[in-house]
Amino acid sequence: MARMLNERELQPILHDPTFMDLAIDALEAALIEFSNGQTQQHPWTNFSWFKEEALLRTWFSSSPTLGGALRMSSGLPGAPAADTKSVLLFSPDTGKLDAIIPDEEFNYIRTGAPAGVACRYLAAPETPVAGMLGSGKQARGQIYAMQRGLPNLEEVRVYSPTPEKREGFAKEMSARLGLTVRAVNTPQEAVQGLSVVNLSTNSRSPVLETSWLQPGALVISIAPHQLPRDLIVGARVVLVSRDELLHGPFRREPFLTMIDEGAWSIDQVVGELGEVAAGKATARARPEDIVLVEAPGMAVWDLATARAVFQWAEERNIGSEFNLSAT
Repeated sequence: MARMLNERELQPILHDPTFMDLAIDALEAALIEFSNGQTQQHPWTNFSWFKEEALLRTWFSSSPTLGGALRMSSGLPGAPAADTKSVLLFSPDTGKLDAIIPDEEFNYIRTGAPAGVACRYLAAPETPVAGMLGSGKQARGQIYAMQRGLPNLEEVRVYSPTPEKREGFAKEMSARLGLTVRAVNTPQEAVQGLSVVNLSTNSRSPVLETSWLQPGALVISIAPHQLPRDLIVGARVVLVSRDELLHGPFRREPFLTMIDEGAWSIDQVVGELGEVAAGKATARARPEDIVLVEAPGMAVWDLATARAVFQWAEERNIGSEFNLSAT
């Protein structure tokens, strides 16, 4: 039987730490498979609607252990996001449809889980305090995953430009996660002296200065345009995917302009996150090296997270079962 979930039924995943552990484990396995060349990841494919300005976008990935996932997003206006964006999950054994999952709350988890993998392998496990720039919807998935990847985390300092938003975020996440989330008044306060820093803002210009970072810091970046050039040049860069940075659907800056100018080369990347997790790449040559994880979205994130959602829902009998066949 296949399983269909709606947004209301997915709400508990943002409150259930065991689910984020499942998602991080599944994503780690998928990234290792990706680094071994065992996954298929196809680029975004756009189909035109009858209205020329609207597109149906699809993204597909598959793995021998996780199956296949097709992410779809229709571009016509007017419907709730959960009714226009979804993920179809297929069985690795038979290819049958396993689940239909709305892609709204789901998206914040699938984008957050790589931060959990990065913290597992690239941050000091005793890290007690982390910093965060951003307090929007994506930041919720990021902080959730960071907590699971940093077992001794006690406090997160957060900055975003609007005081009401960062203070509301701090209050909400403190209550939800059972740790101290403290709103601070400047981005420097959220970064300086901390060994783990997460960038999850919607800014289209650099949001920090390299001089604020302490030696040995881990910086996790999920969006383009937010990094200073001297950080990219001086850090040990780990990518979730070289190909995604070079050829993904959204231009990753300032990396691509720096490549065009000869100021940086893809050959300077020390490894992909899956290679680090598999022990095939070493992120730090010295303890004082700053490591930068650049994490543009990947189709295999959808696959890994959808498989974790399906497992979680099956164990708790959440969602509606259905069968497309007559039997």
